[in-house]
Amino acid sequence: MHELSLCQALVTLVRERVGPRPITQLRRITVAIGSLAGVDADAFAFAFGAIRDQALHPACQLELVSVAAMAVCDHCGRRGAIVYASAGCVRCGHWPLVLEPGGDDIYLSDLQFIDSGCDINPIQ
Repeated sequence: MHELSLCQALVTLVRERVGPRPITQLRRITVAIGSLAGVDADAFAFAFGAIRDQALHPACQLELVSVAAMAVCDHCGRRGAIVYASAGCVRCGHWPLVLEPGGDDIYLSDLQFIDSGCDINPIQ
């Protein structure tokens, strides 16, 4: 299950981004998963839950955002969502399409903290 190793890498990245702030103030991690990333969202959420208590903080929540894979036909210029990386253009049949960034990626999108005033503050 590569989702567990992805979660471990996520924890490392989150700890780097948190910096000097107390990890106990971290309340939400938002992760964007491209539809062609090959990541099972349920398995990722399960793996996160398994390592969260020891690696971060039990109150920290995970939000997963699905990102549609978009591609452009370099023959006719049509842009649209695709389900398979090997898809051809639905307008002209040209293959291969040019995949736009994000559709096959997984990335840390946002971190949110609880400050002393109980406001949730996003950082990028």
